[in-house]
Formats: sequence, C-alpha cells, structure tokens
Amino acid sequence: MIRAVAEGALKPGKTPLDVMLKNMRYYDDKAEAAMKWVETKLTNPKSQPKEVLALLHELSEYRMQAQKCACEAAPYVHPKLASIEHRKVDDRITAKPEVQMTDEELDDYYNKLRTRPTTHVPLIIDNETGDEAVIENEDAAAY
Repeated sequence: MIRAVAEGALKPGKTPLDVMLKNMRYYDDKAEAAMKWVETKLTNPKSQPKEVLALLHELSEYRMQAQKCACEAAPYVHPKLASIEHRKVDDRITAKPEVQMTDEELDDYYNKLRTRPTTHVPLIIDNETGDEAVIENEDAAAY
C-alpha cells in the first residue's frame, strides 16, 4: 500500500531530483539577474546606497536558495568517493638457494611465484646469498 502511494505521488518525468534541479536553476537565474541590477546601480552615480544594499541582500538570498537546492541534489548527481586505504605492499619473495630447500619449501616458493599478480614492476627475489645475478647468454641480456 505504501509503495502504491509512493508510485502514485510521482508524475511521469517529474521526480524529486527534477524539482530540486529546477529550483536550483530558478534561484541561480534570479541571482544572476540581481547581480546585473547591482552592477547597474553601482555604475549609476544617482543610485541610493539603500537601494544597492537591498539588491545585495536579495542577491544573497537567491544565492543561498540556489546553494541549498544544489546541496540537496548533489548526492543524486555526483556520487561520493569511497574511502580507500592505500598501503605499500612488499612484493619480495624471500628464499634461500633452491638447492638448500626442502620439498615443502620448494612447493611454497613456486606457489608464491605462481600466484604473484602480473605487474610492470620487475620480480625481485631475495635469495640470501647477496650475489648478483649472472647472465650467461649475451642474447638474453638484450631482453
């Protein structure tokens, strides 16, 4: 029953968001017109300060109404950004030389290598030897 009332309250093509945006534009247009009047009054030496102050007050009211409508419509038009926690991930895989590993350690080592996500960052393997990698094939060094 509540759903039927809610659906009946909405005219086709006229949602609450449509009304909020229409009101926002209405007050924004009124504020622009009031600003032109203020500029005209300020350039006219015969204008009275009370007139200018009254127009500035009117301009301020229109701006505040436009702002209020914009704030109410914004969540429907511009989604909020989700909070994301950024952490630096250490992709190093620590291992001793393969000849010194047990079968379980080798399985774990290769599983870690296999499940590592693809990336443009080169793989760094810390093998506790401290030795630099020796490239035996000169052609492989070009790649």
